[in-house]
Amino acid sequence: MTIWKALLEDSPNSPEVWRGLGEALRAAGYDDRANQCLKRAVAIESETPVKTIDVDVVDEASTEALILAAEAAQSAPTEPERGDLDEAVGWYNMGINLLSEGKNDEAISSFEKAIGGCPATEIELKVKAQNGRGNALYNSGRYSESVVAYHTAIGIDPNSVSGRTLFNMGSSYAAVEMFDDAIKCFIQALERGLDKQDSELCEKQISRCRLLSREQAKRQSRTSA
Repeated sequence: MTIWKALLEDSPNSPEVWRGLGEALRAAGYDDRANQCLKRAVAIESETPVKTIDVDVVDEASTEALILAAEAAQSAPTEPERGDLDEAVGWYNMGINLLSEGKNDEAISSFEKAIGGCPATEIELKVKAQNGRGNALYNSGRYSESVVAYHTAIGIDPNSVSGRTLFNMGSSYAAVEMFDDAIKCFIQALERGLDKQDSELCEKQISRCRLLSREQAKRQSRTSA
């Protein structure tokens, strides 16, 4: 099962997941299916009823090709929208304040406005806003969407990824029971300079996810037997 398919199954009404899947399919050469996914994303955002697209559209592309395409889409440079830096910084700061107050939905909106209005050259701000958005989505229980936000931040500037970001992404993966991916994130987080308390928590999460991964494999084995 690919990452995008798992995310889609968990959040079938997320425009970001549909858009990410569409970009991955386009990169793999499946333009027709990509257009379907992108139209679905636009329709969800505009709340326009559209014909349901079967999640199994993913299975028609090879798993290997889709994974490679997803990686390419995440790492490929994108041209950010033009905008006003002061305004974008204002929205970002507002998002941080709202996040600290537990107003996650409002924080998500503020971070999105910061991202959309950020000038093309302000990569650092865009990465911070994506990470903030990922945190707010996680706090709202929208774990699949938070994974996409963190991946987007890493795709914009892989060198900027911190141990905290990887830890948060690992927590999101664990929440949607993608334990192997969670373990990879936690292990990488330990290599990125977490403080003592976070490192200890990260070690506990790795042990927990390994146990849950084994139990998950046993259940799947019994189901397929």
